[in-house]
Amino acid sequence: MRTGAPEAPARVAAYSGHQAEQEPRSFSVEGREARVVSILEQWYEPDSRCFEVAASDGGTYLLRYDLNRLAWTAAVLPAGPRPRRPQP
Repeated sequence: MRTGAPEAPARVAAYSGHQAEQEPRSFSVEGREARVVSILEQWYEPDSRCFEVAASDGGTYLLRYDLNRLAWTAAVLPAGPRPRRPQP
């Protein structure tokens, strides 16, 4: 994926505790695989769970789990500081 690329379908291996697909551990998108090194931020939207993650390939990604389609997508986030999400 290119920096700033739109979200693409992804395969995600996730920890499932009290919720299904609770926390991403690794992912594959467009033939590239990476391990989640750390979850930088996570938030909920009406129809999805979102995770900003630092990956083993050095990139920062947005991983989104669509609660209606039961499917993951991923997008590369640009390098550099980003505004913090407002806290509820």
